[in-house]
Amino acid sequence: MNAKARLWTRDFVAVTLANFFLMINYFMLIVVMADYAMTTFDTSPALAGAASGMFIVGALVARLFAGAFMTTWGHRAITLVGIVCDLLFSLTYFVAQTMPLLLMVRFLHGCAYGAASTALGTIVSRMVRRSGAARGWAITC
Repeated sequence: MNAKARLWTRDFVAVTLANFFLMINYFMLIVVMADYAMTTFDTSPALAGAASGMFIVGALVARLFAGAFMTTWGHRAITLVGIVCDLLFSLTYFVAQTMPLLLMVRFLHGCAYGAASTALGTIVSRMVRRSGAARGWAITC
């Protein structure tokens, strides 16, 4: 008789929490960024929307290269670098004093988020067994 594989391992909880906090950071910033850009830098709504969307552009660019980087450096390294960079870029919003600098920070922050979230998703897909994959993905993502 095959023993049912446990889903709630220490590693699964750690990956789920890392993904949770990464997503919380993303959602907290994405909803206020356009208003922040308009009020802080007195920009047009179009440029403020670009500031909000630049994060997504960075995330998409990072996801294009994340697979190759994970093959070269490993999932854990990409996850750690992505999470550390995500945290550091979250703090650089305080020093972004111009709109071009804010756009650059948003793009780089999106790259860090894209790399970390892609690596975390890959780790989860390798961590859960096929029989528990749907449940593992539903909980983590």
